Amino acid sequence: MTMEKIYDIETGETTEVPLSKEKAASLVAFQKQFDAEEVIFNKKLEARKAVLDKLGLTDEEAKALLG
Repeated sequence: MTMEKIYDIETGETTEVPLSKEKAASLVAFQKQFDAEEVIFNKKLEARKAVLDKLGLTDEEAKALLG
């Protein structure tokens, strides 16, 4: 069974409790969504870099123009 670690910042104690099947499934779903969003973000970032390269602009120059 997967365990969840809970850290209490006030006492400095760490407690381990079993992770319910529902919570584990929720975490798996969250990770899949996060991974999908990361792929989309990276593709957008690559596209923006390609445009800057075509224009011959650095990141700093683009920020100065748009900022």
